[in-house]
Amino acid sequence: WINNAGSNSYSREPIFQQTSEQVANVVDTNLKGTLLCCRAVIQFMRGQENGGHIFNTDGAGVFGTPTKGYAAYGATKRSMPQLMLSLNAELKEANVCVGVHTVSPGLVLTDLLLAGSTPQFRVFFNFLAEEPETVAAWLAPRILSTEGRGKYHKFLRLPVAFLKIASGFLLRRDRYFDANGERVARDEQDRFAPNGVRDRLSD
Repeated sequence: WINNAGSNSYSREPIFQQTSEQVANVVDTNLKGTLLCCRAVIQFMRGQENGGHIFNTDGAGVFGTPTKGYAAYGATKRSMPQLMLSLNAELKEANVCVGVHTVSPGLVLTDLLLAGSTPQFRVFFNFLAEEPETVAAWLAPRILSTEGRGKYHKFLRLPVAFLKIASGFLLRRDRYFDANGERVARDEQDRFAPNGVRDRLSD
């Protein structure tokens, strides 16, 4: 089971300028939703002979760094590693054969990442972001082969991130966005939404 639903209210603004509904949407989706899904899935999996595995998804803010404009999002994602540890401790004590893990997809070119992004942010995404299918191809086999408890599958580790940034101007410039933050089409069949997300229905 993978808890991958996420929301940042699809806007980038200080929390004191957001409505209570926007904040509640982020917390309900990212944290409350994850908690309730974990609870429901554990109740189901504990009745299976081989138990099962649950994967929660982290995001920006997970290491405690500021997420300016996305404070509620960062706070909810900061909780994911702690939730993994707490649930595994409870499951181990109860002798329940279910493992809880965390996956870290990094920066993925989706509506969630690009919502409210500035041209400057989009240019920076050239260095670190990837298309969903690239991340999925890396994560899927690792998820399927997971055993035990408490595994943390990180697509974008810090050494790799530093290398991508250092070599970005040479190797990844205009990879996805040009200097004005406009999406770059590699062939005439490429189609993109206004925010730069690839239109996969046209593929």
